[in-house]
Amino acid sequence: MHWRQLVAPLGLLAAAGYWQEALWRELGAWPWLPYALAALAAALAAYYNRLHICVLALLLAGFYAVVDLTLQTRLSLPLPRAVLAVLGIAVPVSITLAACWPRAALRAPAAWPLWAYLAALAAAGAGWWWTGMPVPAALGALAAHPWWVVQPPERTLAPAALALFAAGGLLCVWRLIRGAPGAAAGLAALAATGWTLAELARPGQSLVMQSAAGLALLVALLQGARDLAYRDELTGLPARRALEDRLEQLGGRYWLAMLDVDHFKRVNDRYGHDIGDQVLRMVGAKLARLRGGQAYRYGGEEFCLVFGGRGAEWVAARLETLRAEIAAHRLVLRAPDRPRSAAEGRRRRGGRNGREALAVTVSIGLAAGRGRRPGPQAVLRAADRALYRAKADGRNRIVVAGDADA
Repeated sequence: MHWRQLVAPLGLLAAAGYWQEALWRELGAWPWLPYALAALAAALAAYYNRLHICVLALLLAGFYAVVDLTLQTRLSLPLPRAVLAVLGIAVPVSITLAACWPRAALRAPAAWPLWAYLAALAAAGAGWWWTGMPVPAALGALAAHPWWVVQPPERTLAPAALALFAAGGLLCVWRLIRGAPGAAAGLAALAATGWTLAELARPGQSLVMQSAAGLALLVALLQGARDLAYRDELTGLPARRALEDRLEQLGGRYWLAMLDVDHFKRVNDRYGHDIGDQVLRMVGAKLARLRGGQAYRYGGEEFCLVFGGRGAEWVAARLETLRAEIAAHRLVLRAPDRPRSAAEGRRRRGGRNGREALAVTVSIGLAAGRGRRPGPQAVLRAADRALYRAKADGRNRIVVAGDADA
């Protein structure tokens, strides 16, 4: 999980809350700003095919419209109280649903139920507005209950709404841990809308916080676009473009290592590409935990490791530990047509567990660099030649580049 995805969006919201009064004085003449920022975020998300941020931007625009049109009055009146009760349920549920929705393209069939929900939500709101926003008895009773709208409602979220916002935040954190693409933006949207509802009595609260929320979505979108270019989606490691940037900055004493998964084509041919992806993810996970160095996905089954300012024995010891850990790891494979019950599985296997353990090894070539000569690219080529010598010598080993590899 990359907690850095939360720093900028939540930092924007915190800054907006801290300087709320000053920002309100500057932005008071621009009541349309949240709409503009949300529209820009939705348009860019649609261009980059980012379903979660597109839907979140539309939800924020709708939320601001409801607050601007119905809650700029005494919050103790029946209609504002009814709106507060509805928002306390619909907003956290809708934002959490959008943020935690499985990865999908905007027009993919998997996204259609989310678009249908959004259309139904918009139709219900528009229909209520068109009919003069009557307050049914059931909604009035809900709005009168202190669990849904506090008495008075000016200062804080009601307990039930607060619980829904907290539950949505926990779900987004869980999805963020699992690498979901919209979780960080969802947390920012929940924080912005919850904060807005909690302090509606403050002048300019909705304008300032929803403007900050639009900026937070734009930042999350830019972070996602950067990750597409600089981070490998399969392994989670920095990608080759990030390595190229790092090589341009290298100076002083450093080491470059090229690592290749042995017989990877055989793994793909025998077990399929899904198992091959599992192998690459396992290797990437072990490389991500490497201390003292930074690993990059170079391409295919190749990885590059960069160590700065370390001695030869220290780097070689770290790489030897890494090589041994990968060689000792076992990937347990299960057949795609495995039986549904354990009893049926034992009957088919005649008592055996039916699982096959896959072991892989890696070969590593290591080269030292100092300063800008011969240059990081030349050092990388030397490490690559050392890698091929490691494979020629029998694989599952480390070879340090010598003068012949320079």
